Amino acid sequence: MKKKIISFMCLSALCALLICGCSENVDLDETDGVIGTEATEKATEKQTEKATDSKKPSTDDNDIKNINGKTPRECFEAFLADYSSATDFDIKIENTTYIDETQSYKESYNLKLSGEELYMLQTGETRMEVWYVDGMLYVQAGAERVKAETDIEEYFGADLVEMLTSSITDELHDVYLRKLDAARIHKTGGGYYVQIDISAQEAVQMDRGEEAFSDQIVFDETGKVTAIFSSYEQYILRVTFNSLGEPVEISAPENADDFEYVYMGTEKDPEAYESFVQLCNTLKNAEKYKCEIYFDGKPRHVYQFDGENKYWVKGGSPGSERWLVDNKAYYLTDHWIYTGEEATKDFLNGFDEIDNTLYYASLIVDIEDMEYVISYEDKNGNNVVELAYYYDDGEWRDVYTYTFDPTAQTEIMINILSFQNGILTGEIDYCFTDINSDSLEIEAPNL
Repeated sequence: MKKKIISFMCLSALCALLICGCSENVDLDETDGVIGTEATEKATEKQTEKATDSKKPSTDDNDIKNINGKTPRECFEAFLADYSSATDFDIKIENTTYIDETQSYKESYNLKLSGEELYMLQTGETRMEVWYVDGMLYVQAGAERVKAETDIEEYFGADLVEMLTSSITDELHDVYLRKLDAARIHKTGGGYYVQIDISAQEAVQMDRGEEAFSDQIVFDETGKVTAIFSSYEQYILRVTFNSLGEPVEISAPENADDFEYVYMGTEKDPEAYESFVQLCNTLKNAEKYKCEIYFDGKPRHVYQFDGENKYWVKGGSPGSERWLVDNKAYYLTDHWIYTGEEATKDFLNGFDEIDNTLYYASLIVDIEDMEYVISYEDKNGNNVVELAYYYDDGEWRDVYTYTFDPTAQTEIMINILSFQNGILTGEIDYCFTDINSDSLEIEAPNL
């Protein structure tokens, strides 16, 4: 179950990743059709070398007046028109950050769109593949493979396809038009390119910030735009248009059956909610139980209660063991032992930390405040109740999953993922066993 819920987190984070990545790196609206950045002199030299396939402009560059009978401006405006109306494309986005003269960091996105079907491959610090085919969303991140039925507009936003394909609606700025009109056409292997240098003052005029930047637009022999290079400070961005407006084939991953299904809907099942309330009441009213607690996948606490006595293994640093037996205190750490003394108020208060933590594990939330609550049987035959809700301010969001014994509530597993503004901030797992078990007894230790 933990794997399933971590996967849900990956899906939730994907929306922000994809939307932000595409709006900043694919959509050309803020840059009037050019994905502009500014480069240091050294980075710009590297960019120019790549843009021209390491070939210097030919000596007859001054004699090139047009590309296939069109000016660079006409070619670029035709590209913008094609891009804004395309429902199929295949592009690659590569972003290079130069840390210094010898170090750089690269990340890239391959993005394909065919109508409402989508494929994305992200590489760099992390690798992630995303498919959206026939109403099914597939995500593979590392060893995680999950899939979910969802509407692309419902999950990624109603304007996703429009954002990716027709967001270029503003006219090119006059400053940029003049640059295109005056741009010198350079011949390179298999095509041409022009370079647009924008000064800091011109950037301010264009409402593009206060720093200078440089763009290169690469054309093929027919005048079609095949790539755009942009440089800004230590960053270089390259967008390659493998195809635009031509059919793109996207299919589900070959091992689609190996992807674990996760729920992405908003259903509020009354029966599932009643199961949730019953689970919480079972925990609240339990006279005996053992609970193992994990923070971010690591063991943190073991807690036992037999109706009268308590035992607590506290993880972390420093770790400790505590017993409360017949109101006598027993305490063990690496540096301190005391045994059989009357429990002081401070000692009793030490258990408040675990008691407060357990309170949230059995907190009953009104169904109206939930995003969804569902129940299902997992592949191992376990009954599962899954729910998610926001706190009142909408900033925090918790996803709870309860897994319990199908025949008797003697074992309850709870996984909680906490998000703040869409970012995972922590994960807690509670493993309750021996609920109301007669065999659970806590005795004084022999220290």
